[in-house]
Amino acid sequence: MPTPRYELLEQIAAGDFATVYRARDNELGREVAVKQIHQQYLNDPAQLDRYWQEAQLLASLEHPYIMTIYDVVRDRGWLVLELMRGNLKQQLAGEPIDLESLRLTLVYTLSALHFLHQNGIVHGDVKPTNLLLDKTHRVKLGDFGIARRLADNEGSVVKGTTKYMAPEVCSPELGAVGPWSDIYSLGFSAYELMCGKHFDDLFPGLKMYGRDEQIAWMMWQATLDQRLPEIGRVLQGVPPDLAAVVEKMTEKDPARRYRNAEKPMLELRARGGEAAPTAEEQQAEVDAEKQAKKRRLLVIGAFVMSLLLSLGVLFLPLGSKPVEPPPVANAGPRSGVLTDIAPDQNRLWIRIDGAKDLLAIDFDPGSDQVFLNDSKASFSDLQLDDQVEVKKFTSEDGSAIQNIVARRAVAQQDQGVISAIDVRDGTLQLTDSENPAQPLSIYVPVTARVTLNGEAEVHGEPYRLRALQPGDRATVSHGPGESRREAKGVDALRTMSFKGAVVKINTDRRELTATLGREESSPERTWPLAQRCEITLNGSTVLDGRELTLNHLEAGDAVTVQHDAQITAIAARREFTVRGTVASLDRTGRSLEIRLDNYPAPIRFTLAEDCEIDFLASGEPVSFDFLREGDTVQATHLSPDLKSPVARTLSISPTPDRRTWAVVLGVQDYSDIRQARLDYAAADAEAVHRALLQQYRTAQEQCFFELNPSRLALERTLPNFLKSVPPGSQLIVYFVGHGYLSDQGDAVLAMKDFDAEKRAETGVPLSWLVTQIENTPAAEKVLLLDASHHGASRFANAQPSSAELVETLKPNALAAASTSVVIVASSRDKEKGIELRAGGRGAFGTVLEEAFNGAADEDQDYRVSTEELIRLLDLKTPEFRDAQDHSQTPLAFLPNATPERVSEEYKEAVRTVLGSLAQRTLDEPVVKAYETAHKKTPDQPDLSIAYGLANLKHNRTAAAQKLFEQVRTSHPDRAAPYLALAWQNFMQKDYKNGIADLKSGLSHLDPAATGAEAVFARYAWQLAGEMREFALQGAEPPMLTKDVAPLDQFVIEHGPEATALYRTGLEGVRSEFTTIDKQIADLQKSPLEADRTRVAGLKRDRKRLTYFSTLDLDAFSKYLIAELNVPRE
Repeated sequence: MPTPRYELLEQIAAGDFATVYRARDNELGREVAVKQIHQQYLNDPAQLDRYWQEAQLLASLEHPYIMTIYDVVRDRGWLVLELMRGNLKQQLAGEPIDLESLRLTLVYTLSALHFLHQNGIVHGDVKPTNLLLDKTHRVKLGDFGIARRLADNEGSVVKGTTKYMAPEVCSPELGAVGPWSDIYSLGFSAYELMCGKHFDDLFPGLKMYGRDEQIAWMMWQATLDQRLPEIGRVLQGVPPDLAAVVEKMTEKDPARRYRNAEKPMLELRARGGEAAPTAEEQQAEVDAEKQAKKRRLLVIGAFVMSLLLSLGVLFLPLGSKPVEPPPVANAGPRSGVLTDIAPDQNRLWIRIDGAKDLLAIDFDPGSDQVFLNDSKASFSDLQLDDQVEVKKFTSEDGSAIQNIVARRAVAQQDQGVISAIDVRDGTLQLTDSENPAQPLSIYVPVTARVTLNGEAEVHGEPYRLRALQPGDRATVSHGPGESRREAKGVDALRTMSFKGAVVKINTDRRELTATLGREESSPERTWPLAQRCEITLNGSTVLDGRELTLNHLEAGDAVTVQHDAQITAIAARREFTVRGTVASLDRTGRSLEIRLDNYPAPIRFTLAEDCEIDFLASGEPVSFDFLREGDTVQATHLSPDLKSPVARTLSISPTPDRRTWAVVLGVQDYSDIRQARLDYAAADAEAVHRALLQQYRTAQEQCFFELNPSRLALERTLPNFLKSVPPGSQLIVYFVGHGYLSDQGDAVLAMKDFDAEKRAETGVPLSWLVTQIENTPAAEKVLLLDASHHGASRFANAQPSSAELVETLKPNALAAASTSVVIVASSRDKEKGIELRAGGRGAFGTVLEEAFNGAADEDQDYRVSTEELIRLLDLKTPEFRDAQDHSQTPLAFLPNATPERVSEEYKEAVRTVLGSLAQRTLDEPVVKAYETAHKKTPDQPDLSIAYGLANLKHNRTAAAQKLFEQVRTSHPDRAAPYLALAWQNFMQKDYKNGIADLKSGLSHLDPAATGAEAVFARYAWQLAGEMREFALQGAEPPMLTKDVAPLDQFVIEHGPEATALYRTGLEGVRSEFTTIDKQIADLQKSPLEADRTRVAGLKRDRKRLTYFSTLDLDAFSKYLIAELNVPRE
């Protein structure tokens, strides 16, 4: 039996809905977590569906701080997940979290939440137990559970865990649930992690909401006047920025809370500018952090005690009397070392020799006094390590007061350069320039105040010894007369630099305000200038013959600043900008002359090797070759006096070419969801539009650009635009979208409101668009039609190639699709437009973009002629292949302005006369239609042929023959009258002339005919074979083989297709003669009178042409209608 892939090892956790196991993946050799849904839920479709939704959700979320899903095993109800090493709550075991770890935890989790919220997901259950730790102890967000129930409590079922719920989740009246709800839950969790196991002590009145703890938490969260206390009142040592972020995250009013996770994440970004601490450096800080945690817990205890007292007072019976405090007895003096201070609480702690615990002293600013070194002082003047004596006594009015008497040794100072630092021992070596051989060794305790360049902290954290470096200049303060120098403070100076921009200058105070960085969001800072500060501009220390001073700097100048606590050097860089028109160009030397205002002569600028050239409006890059005389340009340079300036950047505002007008239509999205979205239509349309505006220099107001227009909007606005196109211009029209054939066979273009089931009613007729273009007076008109694509919709069978759509515009095979517009179809028969393998663009649109960006301009005259455009499209488009290796080949349809041979009125008369072929009589309206039209256009044969066929149909054979003979004489190149006369000659038993007319009619058939003309030609060849065989076997007297031999030879000379049709006709008639002759022979043997009568009938049939062949008037009719559309030669 094969070994299963996943082997369960041990249970990790269990809940109401599922159990989690540690397991081994035997295929990949790694440990994983397997979450198994409880058996009873495997048979519950609703619960099981939610369970697999969790799997799909996790699988779609790829983020470094979100738990990873590896696999699903549906038949066993397993989710195979990344194996985590527990959660933060387990890891801390009730101890307060390290504050730096909390900062990172918040940054990681906020990053995950920001990712979720951007993807439209609210986690809904953020809490410490869902902040999981991977094998590297990195925090990841987990448990995207299906059913979130109240843990181990009877009662209600809710989304999330009530203790960490946002107020608006508990009470919808407080606002909508959204990303800010997750932020509240994370902030509440952060507060708890800082407090540790004492967190719940902050809520002594929680039980007044009921016995159900979860309901109590819900009611507490939903009560807006119940808030978490300010962190500074509960916890000590929390950096101000961290405290501010957590307090804003836990604002009960959603409107005052962060609205997205990105803002607090950025505010909590990790400290920068320092290398990561080594293990020794970290150990040196561990003790201080432990001590800080103890102080935090002491403050929590004090706060909780005051809270309990407040609650006690709150819930005293209304009739009870307040208890009077006992009289304060004089207390003896207490003295020790000042260990900690809470200025905002007016409290301090001292350590008394021999005492186990610290002594907390509360200071009353209204009555108590402070003395420092025998002088009156304030509470804020006290410092750690001061020797403090607390004296309590009773004043004359009986109130208790106390004096805090502090003594502090006056510090001594040593100055020098730090030569070495030992973080493990907490020491630094200070070298004095006067005695470099004997450096001073100074111990720097964690409590010592350290500053660097006048700053005491970075990113809200105090500087410590590890922030200093050898080479720093330092002033060290320490106690007097100490045998071991122990620093009270270290003030270090280090030459540093930053790049930014000048914001403002204050020459009176010699101060510079600059941004710390060159981004728009870079912070600002004001620095004093050192007495000796070197200032340069573009590398020079002088300007206009004078030494540069602070006055010469301007707001916006880019600066590189060197500083310690003061600025010691400023290297300013200022780009000067000029604007003018191009007077001349030297493309070989890469220089140009610019005509500037207020300058008598143009100034020649040479382009720097790395000169950036772009469009002034869009910032998109462009080549120097694009530039033309008369263009407006903006150049930046570093030459204040404009002597031999070198252009660093060149921005071009091109002069539009007024000769070009353009229409760009792209349809990508459709209101009808059944219509497939064309993913690259908008990108192609925008790219071609941009190329026309920029590289091809089409004026903005001369370019009609629409994405996803409706049919009504297009039919209303486009004609108005085209009315403005002047004579002699070039008009370029580009459409990219879907095109279809209607049920009537007409080509239509699909706009945004297109309904594929009502194509004729909702599509824009292609003929309408071509007519609009034809009606303009432009000298050169081109329609670029990209209207056939893969995956059109379930109506894809109604979407032929772009070329086949254009073919519907042709009235017949020989006619042109337009009288004046060159139409370039993006794909030929059976082809579709393709999407490039890289995705996001179509092949035809890509080549068009290249064409108008200059690739098609063969003669470099800044114009792309229609011929140049077609050559590039034919060359480049077939080179592209899509993912299925499809390609496409454009096809150009050239216009023909030759007028039609006959009028529409004449055509209608022909159609009326031919319509009588289906009638029983030749009525008066038909005769009148013939006479009227023939009188107006007597020189055209079509109407006479049609009227001859009508007479022949209605047995007016003499009139028909006369008409056919007239046409044969006036238009000897028309095949139809010969074939009709051949039939009439055969009916009159004039077989010799009939054979001659057959041969003449066949000789006037067009071998390259298509459509209805080709159908008629095939009929004519077969009819000739039928009549030829009848002449040999049915005629009286029958013709001889030599009489039809010229016809046979003529047919053979016209190729195998004509010969095959001819033989089909004669062999069919020959077979009929064989059949009828056999019937006659068989019946002649019969003695019956009836059979003798049938023999006589069959012999009569044997002599009738109509028994063996038919003059197909419908074929003649369709042929004549097709001939009407042949243009005049």
